[in-house]
Parts: sequence; structure tokens; C-alpha cells
Amino acid sequence: MEFESVVMTFHNQTDESIARNSLNKANKIIEELNRTQNRTEEKLRLVMKLYLDAFWVFEEIRKELSATIHKIGTTLEEEFQCQSFYDEEKKKYYSSCPAMLLHNDIGFSFRGSEKYKCSICGLPIIECDHITGEYYNDIVCKKIDNICNICGEKDCREHVEGERYDHVQAVKIVYDVNLVTFDLVEDPEMKFARINKVYFDKEDIMNELSEEDKKEFVYGKSKLFCHHCTQCKGYVPGRFHHLFTKENQSE
Repeated sequence: MEFESVVMTFHNQTDESIARNSLNKANKIIEELNRTQNRTEEKLRLVMKLYLDAFWVFEEIRKELSATIHKIGTTLEEEFQCQSFYDEEKKKYYSSCPAMLLHNDIGFSFRGSEKYKCSICGLPIIECDHITGEYYNDIVCKKIDNICNICGEKDCREHVEGERYDHVQAVKIVYDVNLVTFDLVEDPEMKFARINKVYFDKEDIMNELSEEDKKEFVYGKSKLFCHHCTQCKGYVPGRFHHLFTKENQSE
């Protein structure tokens, strides 16, 4: 099986902040959908992606989030049908569905050098007085590289330059990176440096098809429907732990 991954991520918020915001947003959308009973495919897929953000960061609720993501996936499969995409360049079908990706709970860690500056004042971290992750009051709003120093958004319309705001989190911003190499790790420092596509081998696909379906299926042209969520036996934490034991590393 082949994968595509994100090996580095750069945000103007901490990973935990992004995950918390995603979790809250997903819960609000679910409340809205339950209230209005207007479940659209677009909103359901968005909720799955938001819950996946939380899944990567909050390990203590991964099983609960996995069950929720698969439940939504089951609804999508039953009401809208789910299918894999076809990559013309690689000549392979693939999935980027959160319900598939969460089972690959490993990530990537890069080795190299980088420089950081403060999201609040814009100074290099070693020159400023703000502590990463801490919250500060009475912060004057300004743009740092066209990004709002209050919310970290590029096209912010909520905050006014020159005005003062409270409860502003200091975040490290990477502005100069020299990548040397990257490693596969069990728990990446950058929580969103993960596998984002899973490719399927042609042989595996053909073996899964019934003899009757094989007669109709044209590889690369026919739709490949996914039934993962209705067939999945559940998320297994630490599925790849054996890859990172001392015994395997010594080999």
C-alpha cells in the first residue's frame, strides 16, 4: 500500500488550539444538523475532517472520536454513497477520507534548522518577552507579514489595527526552514504531519471484487465504492507501535 503525507505543518496557532477550535466547530455543526434534520453531504464530510483534527491531538478521546467519524461515514455511505478517487498520474485509486486516515496513527518528524518569530510582536523568539502558548492582554493589533497578530488569520476582518485586545495567545511562527531529512515517528511533534492519502494496489482491488463485478469493472474508469465504515471493526490504538520498539530499531 502506498501513502501520501504532510511532513511539515506551519500554523499561526498551536496544534491544540486548532484541534480545540475544530472540535467545537464540528460539535456546533452536528447540533445544527440534528436540529434542522438537513444533513448535506458537504457538511457531513466537513465534520469528519474537523473531528480528525481533534483526533490527532487529543489522544485521550481518540476511540470516541473514531466511533463518531465512522458513524458519520456510515450515514454518508447509506445516504450518498462513498467512493475512492483515481489518480491519473499514479494510475491508482486512493482515499483521503478521515475514517481511513485515522487508522494510520503515525506521523513524521523533520530534521533541519528553522528560525522562529513571535506571533504577537514579530520579533525573533530569543529577542521578545512573550512566552509561547501563554495568553496576554492589552495587545495592540497589527499585521505581521500580512497576518493579524490577534487571531493569526491572513484576511482578518474582525480585528482593527491599532485597537487593543485581551486573551491573545503567543505562538511561534516559522519563517526560515532548512530541511535536511524527515523520519517516520509514532508521536510527531507537529501533530498534523500525517498521512493524508492512502493508495490502493490494483491487485488488492481486483481481489476484493466478486467474479460478477469483475466483468463490469474497468480499472481507472469505473467508480470504486467504499464500504469501510460499515465493515470496520474499530480503531486499534498503537497499531504501529511495534515499528518503534528498540528491537526493530536495532535491526
